[in-house]
Amino acid sequence: MGRTLAAWGPTLYVRNHGMSPAESGVVLGGLLLIGGPLGHLSAGLLLDRVARARRRAAASRLLGLGLMAALPPAIVMAVAADRTLSLAAFTLLTAVIGFTAPPAVTGVQLLTPVSLR
Repeated sequence: MGRTLAAWGPTLYVRNHGMSPAESGVVLGGLLLIGGPLGHLSAGLLLDRVARARRRAAASRLLGLGLMAALPPAIVMAVAADRTLSLAAFTLLTAVIGFTAPPAVTGVQLLTPVSLR
């Protein structure tokens, strides 16, 4: 989902919001640099907190929560006629997608037998 957003996001803003390819790349790149790390950091902090409570299913639940939370900003980003609103939704979407990465990696580690890690 994140790769698709990075690949097709600039084209969306060129076609639907009148941005040049260069402007789209600079603006979206900057927003990715804000949203992605915020999502990663918040998910990591939340996973650490939940890990202290010893909840094994936390990673998969947070991953599911993040994927469900990605739908509203994805819709707003894609259909908003206002460029500012669409870019705000894009930033939120990158944060939410960034939020899904730590639980996904953690979930894979928990599913992998200790001898194979």
